[in-house]
Amino acid sequence: IFYISFLKRRHSVACLSVFIYASLPMAIMFLIGYLLDKHFSLDVRTYDIVTRYAVMPLFIFLSLYRHIPSHVTLIPAAFAGILCLSGLLGWLLQRILPEEGTIRDFISPFMLSDTELTGVVFLILVFSHVPYFTGMGNPKTFIIPFVSVASLLLLTSMIIHSVLLAGRRTHSLTEMIRAFFSVPSLYTAVAAVLLRSFNIPLEHSFLWPVLLHYDGVFVILTCIMTGIWLHKSYSPEFKWAPALLMLVRFVLMLGISYVVIHFSGIFSPAESQVLFIAASIPAVIALTDHGTSTGINPTAAFIQPSLIIYLLGCPLAAVLARVLFPVI
Repeated sequence: IFYISFLKRRHSVACLSVFIYASLPMAIMFLIGYLLDKHFSLDVRTYDIVTRYAVMPLFIFLSLYRHIPSHVTLIPAAFAGILCLSGLLGWLLQRILPEEGTIRDFISPFMLSDTELTGVVFLILVFSHVPYFTGMGNPKTFIIPFVSVASLLLLTSMIIHSVLLAGRRTHSLTEMIRAFFSVPSLYTAVAAVLLRSFNIPLEHSFLWPVLLHYDGVFVILTCIMTGIWLHKSYSPEFKWAPALLMLVRFVLMLGISYVVIHFSGIFSPAESQVLFIAASIPAVIALTDHGTSTGINPTAAFIQPSLIIYLLGCPLAAVLARVLFPVI
């Protein structure tokens, strides 16, 4: 039924619109970052520190200060549950498939998500252009609820990634707990919720005019850094087995997220759409974080197929979200 419906013209045009206004601009900015690092060999550690301790915490603070979702705790819990189910399926596939590699190599591409970084950019671009935004009102006002939900998913992905890396490196529960509390964005999120809850206004402060223009800076800086990471990551020749595995993940994540959203029955249409699209986003940058310093990356074979699914499959997920969870 869904396949037949997507053959209709309006859904084909909507999918093309998402590709033109979201995937294509991101691909161009990826290329810019890739070429910059190729010609100038940029210091990726500096960009990583700036992103981790300034770019993402400030974005999460601003998003949650402007709007607090009604299910501020249930949304991260649902998204974490979806990623954990995906990780479990990755582990089961590793046990079934006669592929070489460790359990972690298969769990990583299944459980990690680029909602930690570029996925939020994709969500911002999707909800600020057609077919989501149709010209009614101000796009900056229209996307605020969607971006606030996306910022919660960003925070969730950051925490999961940090905890997984700590567990991989140390195999210590104490270090994993410490990694959880070492995520800077966690504290800016709490600060934003407290300021909004106690009605402490920042709109008249000297910082507010700067914050109003921060979304555009976040989009450009994040995408260019993605291109830098892609150039520095070890990229082997394209292999069909990892590509098939990531395609399976894409389909499974859509199914898992739909089941969780539909049967929970607690999320608004806007929250459901963001959660559904975010679940479809694969791990690209999260995978490049493994082994970029040594040049040996056991999950590098998943980067290319993940990038293809990112640019071509996620627009399909965005249109599916509008069909399954229409905003009335």
